[in-house]
Amino acid sequence: MGVTNGTANAKALSRELGAVFSAQLKGSGSVKVVAPGSFLWRTGDLVSELPIVKKGSLEAVVRISAGALQIVPTVFSYGEVAGLSLVFSRDPVQFDLVAPEPVVIRWVPLSLIEESVLQNQVLLAVLSQFLAIRLREAQQRERSWLERSVHARVRSTLSRIVREVECKSPTTTVKVTHERLAMRCGISRPKLSRELKLLESLGALRLDRGAIEVLDLLALGT
Repeated sequence: MGVTNGTANAKALSRELGAVFSAQLKGSGSVKVVAPGSFLWRTGDLVSELPIVKKGSLEAVVRISAGALQIVPTVFSYGEVAGLSLVFSRDPVQFDLVAPEPVVIRWVPLSLIEESVLQNQVLLAVLSQFLAIRLREAQQRERSWLERSVHARVRSTLSRIVREVECKSPTTTVKVTHERLAMRCGISRPKLSRELKLLESLGALRLDRGAIEVLDLLALGT
């Protein structure tokens, strides 16, 4: 367990914990292929297992107030454990966990995670550091997000999605519906459509059915 210094980030710590818990399963634990759009859990559910991402990614979706708008504050990628904030908690979950693409996961019982952490002081320290980082990130994200304009939200979100794809070609095609992108931006679909059409008129992207081809990442201004 080497990632315990001040430069550690939440994703690195989550992957480190995921590797430890995967090793402790010793081939057991249910492996599942999840179809795009499927929910692993919904807000208000009680969970007894957490998923380790083996292929693809998962999105944590948080609802804003009582409205229909949503944002996606966290994307869990390969090796990460989703929902570590639920360790030692039996409260209903406060976010939806959804598969935006085909994803392979391995379920880990919460009881196994909790037992491992209680028996290993290093694991406990890493988990504590992870939760502290996530809390700071959430607070900073909430402050900055609420202050951003629609213009900034759309461009920042598109830029982040392109970087997640890690495509080395001059252009990048992002397979995402307007509904899901609006959800990630925390804005309504009409507002998203207006901003996308503006970006298309500026030559930054080209709109297609169920996809957006980003032509000029620098034009997104991020």
